[in-house]
Parts: sequence; C-alpha cells; structure tokens
Amino acid sequence: MSEVRGRYITSAGFLMSLYPKQRVEADRLLYAQTGKHFYELEPEGWYDTKWIKLFLDKYVEASPSGDNALITFGRKIYPAIKSKLPEHLKTPLDYLRFETEGYVQAHKGPDVRPRKILIALDGEFIVQALVPQWHNSKMYEGVFLGILEMCGVKTGKVTKETILESKESIVEFHVTW
Repeated sequence: MSEVRGRYITSAGFLMSLYPKQRVEADRLLYAQTGKHFYELEPEGWYDTKWIKLFLDKYVEASPSGDNALITFGRKIYPAIKSKLPEHLKTPLDYLRFETEGYVQAHKGPDVRPRKILIALDGEFIVQALVPQWHNSKMYEGVFLGILEMCGVKTGKVTKETILESKESIVEFHVTW
C-alpha cells in the first residue's frame, strides 16, 4: 500500500469547489473510513493513496472535459500552496527541481520512486517519472504548467513521452519556457 501526505488530499478537496456534489460524495467515503473530513486530515500525516485517487476520480467524473480536467487541476496546485513554499525558490527551474525532489517526501510505498532529472537548464527541463496506477500523467503535466504560469511564464509547454506502459508507466516530461 502506498501513502500520500494528508495535505494533498485536503488540497484536492478544496480544489474541487466547482463540483460540490462529487466532493461531498468523496468526503463521505473518506469520513466513513477515517473518521475525518478532507479538511481535518493531518497535513503531514500519511494516508492511503486510494483517497487521493478517489477525489481525483470524482473530479474527472464531474468535469465535462473528462481526464483532461486533471491538467487544469494540476495547474492549480502550486499557485494554491505558493505561500507555504520556501522563499529561496525564485525561477521556474528552482520550482521544477523542488517539485521533482519533493515528490518522494510527499509519497511513500512500493510504487513510489524518485524522479530522474535528465536535463535541467534555464528554459528546458526533462524529468522521467514513474506514474503509478493511482495517478494520471495529465495531472503531472498540469503541475508543471502551473509552476510555469505561477512564475509568470505564459508560453510554457509540456510534452510527454511514455517510455514504458504497464500498471505503472514511466513517462518523460519535457518542460520548455
């Protein structure tokens, strides 16, 4: 069983404000099994990844754009937590490195592996990531775009190439700005 920090489930719940019915459905299931609502979870506590998957699945279910909604969802994550991030982060490259290196601090379990930075230059960042069953690469795409937009980059692009596809896919993300 893999686990994720509570703050990510809480953020997912708050970011679902456009879809209150689905948020309530997900929260009821969470509360029935944990005794806590999404906004009551311990930010640094560890919770089964099935909960983040549930909230993301409900978000996709509610959205008219299907799983492309995860790109939009991912775009909102870093702007929503910017005030809690270290002050030394200034450039898109700083934030992209921070996100990549912080992944293993926010997740743990047998299908959580460090991401591998292949290229890290001003204007170009390539990272290889394992995308476990409980995640979707479109959300990662959105996270990277959200970081660029948060840094004032309006022309950023994220392309991805699946290197290995199975239960757990390995995907290379090419971020340019």
